[in-house]
Amino acid sequence: MDDDGCLNSSQASSCFCLLRVLVTNMAQKNISIECLRVLAALAVIMVHVSGIYDLNIADHQDPSWWVGNAFDSFARWSVPVFVMISGALLLDGKQDDSLQFYQKRYARLAYPLVFWSIFFILVRLATNRNFFLGSIPDAIFTGTPFAHLWYVYMLVGMYAVTPFLKLIVNAVSELGLLVLALCLFVAAVLNLFFGLEPEFFLLKFLPFLGYYVAGLYLNRARWVCSNRVLLLLFLIAWVVLFVSAGSGSVINGRAAWLVLYDYLNPPVIVMSISVFLMAKNGLFNYSGISKYARNTFGVYLIHPVFLIFSRKMNLTWSPVFAVFAIPAASLVMFFLSDRIAGMMMRTRLGRLVLS
Repeated sequence: MDDDGCLNSSQASSCFCLLRVLVTNMAQKNISIECLRVLAALAVIMVHVSGIYDLNIADHQDPSWWVGNAFDSFARWSVPVFVMISGALLLDGKQDDSLQFYQKRYARLAYPLVFWSIFFILVRLATNRNFFLGSIPDAIFTGTPFAHLWYVYMLVGMYAVTPFLKLIVNAVSELGLLVLALCLFVAAVLNLFFGLEPEFFLLKFLPFLGYYVAGLYLNRARWVCSNRVLLLLFLIAWVVLFVSAGSGSVINGRAAWLVLYDYLNPPVIVMSISVFLMAKNGLFNYSGISKYARNTFGVYLIHPVFLIFSRKMNLTWSPVFAVFAIPAASLVMFFLSDRIAGMMMRTRLGRLVLS
């Protein structure tokens, strides 16, 4: 530093380089999160498209059912990664004023929650013979006016505890954060296998707190794991899930399938963490992917409309054709939903119910 208190040229150059590195790292993180959000939305659709096989093919030894099982197992990391992204963003940084946090988050959540609940209740009344006016209270209680809306309802409870959880995570060390995430995962897995998962929508966030805290921990972590190792872990967990879910369904039917496909099943946890870390390493960083990030919430909310038509048409394909049809149908539904969301976002109502 010069006598007059100014930085000399060497110091200024060093500061500029440091600032450039920090800005680059922040941009890298942002595009990683954006690309991951897009891929997670696509994976959600793939789970639902492959789920058509689970519903339409009664014989779980049918080769076509196994193709659906393969894709369904492959994409099970979808929702957990959404929760991890939320944890990485909402639990990080300084402690916010709780009232301001609630006002901001619930104001944004209320419009989509109410609008899409009404929309899909009307859709179910029109298309589902087993859904009546008397079914609505139970659908609201469980947060399932339509199957995918459970996630939006789950956020009500998750947001409620976020300021308090943020106090805890900001007070513990990196090791303490890891221990907290592991304990929450163990509790969630035990709840799953003992059948203790909550039905009331305000409590549905509880099993997902492990993912929520893990998102923050992994995003902050300074250690690096190679993408080759992460990909290997993902593939091993996928095969374990594919074989166990398939064989369990053949032996014990739908009851085993529902447990093994659960988002808290250990192989799904391994897959989700692997995908999150691969994204953090920049494996998916492409501008062609990140450009769709703006409408991912809209894609999530809208895509079941296309699923309803697909299920009504009773679409199932031969095993060989299904290998191509499931990912192709998932992509088509993603792009159609993105286009509709984009058009809706041009209106005030659309922005209220999609963002």
